[in-house]
Amino acid sequence: AETFHLQMEQRSAATPVVWTLLAANLAIFVMMMLENVADTPMAHAEQLIRWGSNAGRLTLAGEWWRLVTSMFLHGGMLHIAFNMIVLVQVGTLVERMFGSKRFALLYLVAGVCGSLASVLWNPYVNSVGASGAIFGIIGGLLAFVRKPDSGVPHTIAKNLRGSITGFLLINVVLGLIYPYTDNAAHFGGLAGGYIAGLLLARSLHLPSAH
Repeated sequence: AETFHLQMEQRSAATPVVWTLLAANLAIFVMMMLENVADTPMAHAEQLIRWGSNAGRLTLAGEWWRLVTSMFLHGGMLHIAFNMIVLVQVGTLVERMFGSKRFALLYLVAGVCGSLASVLWNPYVNSVGASGAIFGIIGGLLAFVRKPDSGVPHTIAKNLRGSITGFLLINVVLGLIYPYTDNAAHFGGLAGGYIAGLLLARSLHLPSAH
C-alpha cells in the first residue's frame, strides 16, 4: 500500500484540479454568505436560484447551464464542509490516477449526469451541491480499479472497493433517513462517473499524461 501511494505521489504530486474546485466552491459560498439575505427558507431558496441552482422549472425551460452552475452552490455550512472534505480525500487520489485533464472531464460529466438525474426524477426540485460530481469521481475510481490492466495492485484494488462499498452504503442509509438528500443526483453522478471512468481510465503501467 505504501509503495502504491508513493508511486502516485511521484507520478503527479500536484492535484491542481481538486484544489481549484475547492477554492471555487469556497469562494462562491463566502460570496453568497456576504449577501444581505433574510434568514428565511424562502429567501435562501430565491438566493440559490439567482446564483444558478438546478431549479427544475427553469432548467427544463431551457436554462441548461444550471446543470453545471448548481454543482458549485451549497445550502449550508455542513453541506459544503462534508462535500469538500470528501472531494479532497478522494479527489487527490483519483486525480493522480486519471491525470488532471481526464479527472476534470470526469468531474464535469459526472456532475452534469447527477444534475440531470435530479431534475428528471423531480421536475420541481431546487437542487444544489457538488455531491453528484463527488459520487461520480467515486464511480470513476471504482471503474478504474475494476479494469484488469489498471496497474493498481490487487490488494489496493480490493481495499478501495471495500471502502467505496462502505461509503456508498452509509450514504444510501443517510439518504433514506434525511429527507432533503438528493438521492437522484447521487445515483446519477455515480452512474455517469462509472461510465466516464471506464472510458477515461488509463493504465498506471504507462507513462503519466496530464
